[in-house]
Amino acid sequence: LPDPPPILPAEYGFTVVFTGSADHENDLRKDAGDDDSYPQKSFYVQYLGKDQRVVGIHIPHVPRLAKDCRTDHRELRSYYARTLSAGTSVSPSMPERENGDWTIRPSSHLKFYQRMLDATVCKLLICPDDSTAWSDRRRCFLDLERCTRRNRKHVEDFWTACCEQELDILNLIVTRSSKAPSSWAHRKWICEKYAQQHVENNWERIVVPWIAKEIDLCVSVADKFPKNYYAWTHRLYIMKSLIHWANASSIHEERTERIRSATDLVMREVRATDPWLRRHVSDHSAVHYGAEVLGLLMEIGSAVQATRAIVTALDRGHILLVAHPEHEALWKYRRLCVVLMFGISGETIRPWCGKRKLHMNYEREDEKLSRVKEICATLGHDGVVDGGITLQNVLQDYLRRDIDRVLNIKCGDCMKSKNNVSWNCLSSILLDDERSHTHDSLSYVSWILWHFNKFYDMDENIAFGLFRDEIHRELRNNNSILHNMWRE
Repeated sequence: LPDPPPILPAEYGFTVVFTGSADHENDLRKDAGDDDSYPQKSFYVQYLGKDQRVVGIHIPHVPRLAKDCRTDHRELRSYYARTLSAGTSVSPSMPERENGDWTIRPSSHLKFYQRMLDATVCKLLICPDDSTAWSDRRRCFLDLERCTRRNRKHVEDFWTACCEQELDILNLIVTRSSKAPSSWAHRKWICEKYAQQHVENNWERIVVPWIAKEIDLCVSVADKFPKNYYAWTHRLYIMKSLIHWANASSIHEERTERIRSATDLVMREVRATDPWLRRHVSDHSAVHYGAEVLGLLMEIGSAVQATRAIVTALDRGHILLVAHPEHEALWKYRRLCVVLMFGISGETIRPWCGKRKLHMNYEREDEKLSRVKEICATLGHDGVVDGGITLQNVLQDYLRRDIDRVLNIKCGDCMKSKNNVSWNCLSSILLDDERSHTHDSLSYVSWILWHFNKFYDMDENIAFGLFRDEIHRELRNNNSILHNMWRE
């Protein structure tokens, strides 16, 4: 046996007080003021309704709590390292003193892990971004899993119980620190373990409701703590994992049902982008997430559904630009939507959008033509898609109308434009002295023109060249531009 562990600090058990009414809160404040003894009444948890909880720490106890938590965790880690170096089994037992001698009881090997888990959760309530403590918790879970590998059902039950309890702890810790990278990384690891147990057999009963809860948590955190990059990143990870899990089934009927439920969740996220941007017009993380879920819809949804969602996002984004033309995040969102619009016609602007193309591989040619007609109708073209009228031509016409709307962004009636907008008409709008164009709108138009020329070889179009030169002249004369965003 390895050397006995050193004398660990006494159990600094803490009292968790659950409050649900104003009277309980008053009692809590009175108790906290009357009894300042340590270690009692150091941590407090308050229920806010709808399974929302907030954790608080009695401030006078913080220094001693931090010292004792670090000491306890350090001693446990030291004992664990000595146990492994001694060549014992993977599941080290907690020695107990019996008749003056150190011994190991057969049923006491879980005590060490329970002690480690208790110590780390106390330490993480003090310091949520302690990567060592999170790593020790993962090591404990993996070691405990090895004790249950003989029975698959036991392994599933073990991970289900551990992950659900760990997610509850993470939900509590996020109220202490919402931007701790280590806690979000640990949450991702727990989500992967939880999904491994239920994706195959419990999709509708467990996986879909759990994903909805994870998304709701990310929304709550991002709303309470603005510009929370980690919450948006975890939300996007959940959605991408959802698409991956939905396509992983080898049974056609099951995969179809999973894709249907996944599409519903993606559409829910697509519809949630506009209300969020109305309340947070400068949230770059939300802009990036909104474009990403539109791209996921192009991968998993129907061609017409994805096109309608992108057109709706551009229309609603234009309303926001009319009200807030000075916010750069809204212009970035518009550019990302146009990137996806180019993907409709099969063009790829950036390597990351290589997969963001509509699924047009239908078995019958008439079905494909019907889908293309529906897409063209969504883009505002009611003609017949043949005889030289292609999806690319319809997209060009749609983007010319979009340029017209952007150049008229400071006019009163700017949501509707003419059906057929030529390059000469756009040049006349640009040269109108009564209209004032923002540098953001000009740089956005220049960005579209650059990609027009790249994909459709517009050098021989004289009207296009004149309009592009006028845009560049206006940009060069605009002294408000501090950097050349309009350059590619």
